[in-house]
Amino acid sequence: MTGLDRRLVDAAVSLSPAAHRDTRREQWLADLDGADELGLSSLRLGMGAFTTALFHHRATHRSTWEDSPMTTVPVTGHHRVPHTLRTESVLIALAFLSMFVGALLLILLGRYGGTPLSRTFYLAVDGVIAGIPGLLFMGALGLSEGGTRRRRSLAMGMTVLLTVLFGSYVVGFGRMFAPDWLIIGVVVAGSVFVWLFARGHRGRVWLVTLLPVLVLCAARSAQEFAFSDLNAPAAVLAFTYWMLNLVPFGACAVAALLAGRISSRSRTAAAPVSLTGRSGEPTS
Repeated sequence: MTGLDRRLVDAAVSLSPAAHRDTRREQWLADLDGADELGLSSLRLGMGAFTTALFHHRATHRSTWEDSPMTTVPVTGHHRVPHTLRTESVLIALAFLSMFVGALLLILLGRYGGTPLSRTFYLAVDGVIAGIPGLLFMGALGLSEGGTRRRRSLAMGMTVLLTVLFGSYVVGFGRMFAPDWLIIGVVVAGSVFVWLFARGHRGRVWLVTLLPVLVLCAARSAQEFAFSDLNAPAAVLAFTYWMLNLVPFGACAVAALLAGRISSRSRTAAAPVSLTGRSGEPTS
């Protein structure tokens, strides 16, 4: 147990209903104490406790980790706790929300283009639409399962490069060297790539990397159609432009979900089948 893990649990307990605080504190601290023996990350357990307190305020869930062994409740096999949220999913959802809010702010700033006010806040908005999502995505990578710590670290490093690339596109600097569709294509395909890489996926599952690229092509066609009507208000055109640019990022989340399902089915299909029954007799 580290100081950060303990602070996360303390914050989670303080956010919990008063009737559940003592029980949750005891259970969560017991989980942290036994994390090393169970081969679990104490940081992930602490984050799980924190998200449980945020999103299951009235529930008695101990953590948001679906398959984590519990220290006081016997678990046989893999037991899926209903109505829980994984911390990675929450971080990715917050990253997309930050991009959406940043796009809306850019649209509003577009009405004051060229003014000192717009120039002052433009870099701050760039952080909202690119910097904050990048940090949240790196947090999700650090908490992801399936891959090694080295893979997760390398994926986080690649995410820094993708964040800088997307930020250069937002401020317009990157468009001096490459078309915007190419920059977005590299960012969305790279985002799926680093996610699959961090989680140690192999085989045909890598084909899902093409999904956000295909969605990007469709979004670009929709943009060209929308901008064919130059009589539309500038605010409408700006809103259409940025919303269609965010669609491929939503496709990244869909690709990640598909990758998880494909991998789960592959592991199930590859699982060894017992040739004997419980009594040791061959099955017919």
